[in-house]
Amino acid sequence: MRTIVLAVMLILAGAGAAGAQTARQQVLRAAVLARPALDGVTLAGLTLGREEAEVLALLGPAHGTGASRIAERALRYDVARGVRLDVHVRAGRVAGIAVTARAQLPSPQTARGVRLGMPVARVLEIYGPATGGRLWYAAEGVAFNVDAPADTVYSILIFPRGTAPSW
Repeated sequence: MRTIVLAVMLILAGAGAAGAQTARQQVLRAAVLARPALDGVTLAGLTLGREEAEVLALLGPAHGTGASRIAERALRYDVARGVRLDVHVRAGRVAGIAVTARAQLPSPQTARGVRLGMPVARVLEIYGPATGGRLWYAAEGVAFNVDAPADTVYSILIFPRGTAPSW
């Protein structure tokens, strides 16, 4: 954490007002992997229900947009090499948050300790049987590897508790 704070201070010291905001947003994007997850509530320092405008002010413009299984669209941020943050937006508010990475990296952990790169067998031990063959846990507000099955966790999706899977 001290490293992140020091990096922010150095970047802000050398930048103008507009440059400082952009530099701050880049640092916040990079810190995504260090932030904890709370099933059904928060991931990557973002909270469900937050206004889209707040996300844009915090992280800056998205690098792209994509389809969403749980909302109208997903704002896509490349937060590190091979790591994507998707902020799912419905009616101008955050309806879901996902982090996806196929490489072994530092990772946010769910409330029960699941992180990127963990074997799926361990997820099943921790959260129980998968719903319809997918790792979707509606009661907890968390899902893993929503796009495709895999032997290890490559994505974590946080959504409002009770949200039914959309497949």
